[in-house]
Amino acid sequence: MLLITAVLVASGALVSAVWRYASPDVSANPTADPLVYIDTLLGPVGAVTILPAKSGDPPGYVRISPPKVPDGPRRVGIQAGHWMTENVPPELQRLEDQTGASWDGINEVDINLDIAQRVATLLKGQGLAVDILPTTIPAGYVADAFVALHADSDGVGYKSGFKIAHGSRRGPYEDQFQQDLTDEYAAATGLGYDAAGITRNMTNYYGVSWNRYRSSTSPFTPSLVLEMGFLSNDDDRALMIDDADTVAKGIANGILRFLGEVPSTSIFGKDLVLPPTRVFPIPTQTATPKP
Repeated sequence: MLLITAVLVASGALVSAVWRYASPDVSANPTADPLVYIDTLLGPVGAVTILPAKSGDPPGYVRISPPKVPDGPRRVGIQAGHWMTENVPPELQRLEDQTGASWDGINEVDINLDIAQRVATLLKGQGLAVDILPTTIPAGYVADAFVALHADSDGVGYKSGFKIAHGSRRGPYEDQFQQDLTDEYAAATGLGYDAAGITRNMTNYYGVSWNRYRSSTSPFTPSLVLEMGFLSNDDDRALMIDDADTVAKGIANGILRFLGEVPSTSIFGKDLVLPPTRVFPIPTQTATPKP
C-alpha cells in the first residue's frame, strides 16, 4: 500500500543546477524558492541530461537525451514494494516507517517479494534480463519496462480489485504499457479494475518521479505502479497467496505483450520532449506521518 507525500524544504542559493539537485546538504534559507525549473537548465541534472531546445519545440518544453543502452537481452525491473526499506538513502528516509499493509498476520512486503520472484522466473524463461529491486531504485534506472508491485488495504475488508498508474512528464509509451498490463492482469486474475481508487500517491510515486528523486527510473523507462489487490479482502488475499502463480502470470503476460509491441529502438531511439516540469530539492528531514 502506498502512502507517500512529497516533502519540500527551502534551500540555499543556487550554485549550480547539478549541485542543487544532487546535494542533500543545503543551507536553510526561508526566503529561497525551493524549486528548480529544469526547463531553464542545460547539462546533466541528476541522472538525465537536459539538451538545448531545437527549432519546433513547444515553448518551455524540456528536451532530454536518451541513455546509452548496453547490448544484450532486453531488461525488466520488478520492484518488490517495501522490501529492504530500512536501507533507504537520506532522500527517502520518510519511507522507513512505511512498511506496507498487513492483515491477519500477513505482511504486504512478503507478498510483493514472492510475486516479484515468480514474475522474474517467468520473464527469464523468455530470455529477458530481470532485476528484482528493493525500495531504493538505482538512480536513473534504465530498462525496457519497470513495474512496482504493491498490495492495498482499506482497513475493513470491503474493497476488492487492482489498479495501475504511471507518472507524468515521462515517455510516450506508458499509456500503452498500462493498457497492456491492465488487460492481461484482469484476464489472468479475474479481478476488477479499481480505476476510482487511483490516487496521487500512485501517480506521484517516488520511483517514477525522476524530476523529484534520484532513486527513480529514467524518464525513458516505461514505468508503472501496480496495486495487485486488497490484502484486507479475503478473496484478493487468497489469490495473491494461494494462487500467486496466476498473479505472476498476469503481470508477466502484460510485460511481454508490451515488449512485443514496442521495440527498444522505439523506446530509446530519440530525445524526449516533455512539458515544463520542476526539480525539487532532496528532502533533508522527514515530515510524513505513519500510515
